[in-house]
Amino acid sequence: MQNKYISLLILLFILNVNNLFSQYDNLYQEANTAFLSNNFEKAENLFSEIIKSKPDFKDVFIKRGMCYLLTNQLELAENDFTQALNYNPKNVDAYNGRGLAYENMGNSKKALEDFSEAIKFNSKFTEAYINRGHIYNKNSEYEKSIYDFGTAIQLDPKNPAAYFGRAKVYYNMKFFDKSINDFNTAIGKGLNNPEVYYEKGNCYFRKKDLKNAIKDYTEALKINPKYIDALNNRAISYDKSGNTKRAEEDRMRISDITGVKFVPKNQLKYKTYNTKNGEMSITLPDNWYAFEESTKDEIKLSISMKNEKLLNPGVPNVIMSMSRGMKKKYNVYTDNEILGFWKGSMSKNAEDYERYDILTQKSYRHNNKLAQSQETILQFNKSAINLYSYEIGIADTDKFFYAYLQCPDTQIEYMKDIFEKASKSIYIKF
Repeated sequence: MQNKYISLLILLFILNVNNLFSQYDNLYQEANTAFLSNNFEKAENLFSEIIKSKPDFKDVFIKRGMCYLLTNQLELAENDFTQALNYNPKNVDAYNGRGLAYENMGNSKKALEDFSEAIKFNSKFTEAYINRGHIYNKNSEYEKSIYDFGTAIQLDPKNPAAYFGRAKVYYNMKFFDKSINDFNTAIGKGLNNPEVYYEKGNCYFRKKDLKNAIKDYTEALKINPKYIDALNNRAISYDKSGNTKRAEEDRMRISDITGVKFVPKNQLKYKTYNTKNGEMSITLPDNWYAFEESTKDEIKLSISMKNEKLLNPGVPNVIMSMSRGMKKKYNVYTDNEILGFWKGSMSKNAEDYERYDILTQKSYRHNNKLAQSQETILQFNKSAINLYSYEIGIADTDKFFYAYLQCPDTQIEYMKDIFEKASKSIYIKF
């Protein structure tokens, strides 16, 4: 989603530098034409030529920074916007552009500071309010986000992006009717992309209005027939409406697009996947693929719906591992210490994630061994999809077993029974 996010916000980044050139007018116009034609590589090269010959044309750094931003060269974009600010510390376009670069680099704090600086120097900078509103929404600072989008709407009532942004805040606040109204306004003011229909469909889904949810997911798919999230959610909506035939048709379309085969749940056949030495096993559908890796201290079994050794987070997969020598490697001596170490490691990893929401946690005994499990929704970074993860840890003296059962959160409806069956079937030979 990262490039989509950048592209959406770039549309809001209005630059007024077209009249700054004399002898370089023709070269600049050629570069600008390439930029407006989405030929960013050519535009980047031409802007670089201008900078090389005339480095004091400071606003060209902003234009080249935009090229870098749109081609996901985020550090180069940051450098160009910073260079523009070195020339003019009050350049609001440079602050806004660098804020976009920071946000897409995962540094929301610096992005927020830059958007705020842009607003400080120009209190009527609509685009900066919109961009800052997105960050406040992401940080769950909903009132601040509503204020920013509301200000943007007052400044530019015809801007559909402001309504779209506020609609997403209302959705997070569970004000679904307000969210739907803003999505409709955004559409009425010219926003015609699959995301706006998909998000509106999610509102109807949360209201249990499956008919309108299906209608909006269908509109999203008219614009982008390969929109996996919309296909997934429409399949779930069809399931809940009792139309299993249409649900399976959507899952077959997903299979065709992704290469992952979603067999109707009532037709699934299961088998047990074992490690070669019989130390671990689990029961999953028989059309999955297993890969085993072993070292002196660890044995690992990865199982996926797709025949790829390097697991793809976009498809359901399971990872199981047995580690030996916990005392020597990690200085943990009891089962409680081992599980505490595992839990601490997960918490530390979660600090680097974009999202890590714990849904459930429990402690129990698995075949008389001390065990813990938790369900989470996680997102590795801003451009990654949301994953549902069922995580299990089991300790026994100097050994530790863990299992992660994961799938995109849009596939939970299909996968939950499969994962429940699998988790109950886990066998470990300590």
